[in-house]
Amino acid sequence: MSSNPNRDLSQLDPGGTLKAGFDDERQSHRFYDTEIPVFDRLEVEVDNKDNITKVTYYKAQTKEITQIDALSDVSGSLNNRYFFLSSPFDKVLYYVWYNVDGAGTDPAIANATGIEVNILSNEDSRIVSLATSQQINLIACHSFTAEYHTDYFTIINNQKGPVTATADFNTGFTFTTVEPGREKVNGIFILEYDNKDNITNFYKI
Repeated sequence: MSSNPNRDLSQLDPGGTLKAGFDDERQSHRFYDTEIPVFDRLEVEVDNKDNITKVTYYKAQTKEITQIDALSDVSGSLNNRYFFLSSPFDKVLYYVWYNVDGAGTDPAIANATGIEVNILSNEDSRIVSLATSQQINLIACHSFTAEYHTDYFTIINNQKGPVTATADFNTGFTFTTVEPGREKVNGIFILEYDNKDNITNFYKI
């Protein structure tokens, strides 16, 4: 008699890999051979029994590029002002804030990473743009590349895919999305079940 009481209830290949198993609750394992698409993220839908019914795979296509037209400081007008930006796929929220003449106080936005930009009172918009792009490249270089263009600067997400658009809080700067981060559906799989919650069908649409 076998020393393993479950051995007679299993099917093993010559290498000992379980091919199918049997017990009182379930007649057999089902194996589905399917090609999983290349993806950057996926969404899963479930039914009221928490059975997975649909899996959607997404592939990132473009990097988000934002142009920012800064304003000049007027007698400390930019002190403590800030705007928001998000890393690829909104993994990290950042806020860029201005400390004029060392008189600023970090707004300490909850669940966000601050990028402090030190400027002097009455700095020209070109200096504000240069200082901002330098600090973004210093603090958040793993997420963005900031490029200075004299009259404006751009922020380029280092990763392809959708993000929450860069948005002002109270700086008064102008924000323009030059290229939105986009993704496409790269595959959808549907799973179907019987009344005992066993998978009866699994297919790609």
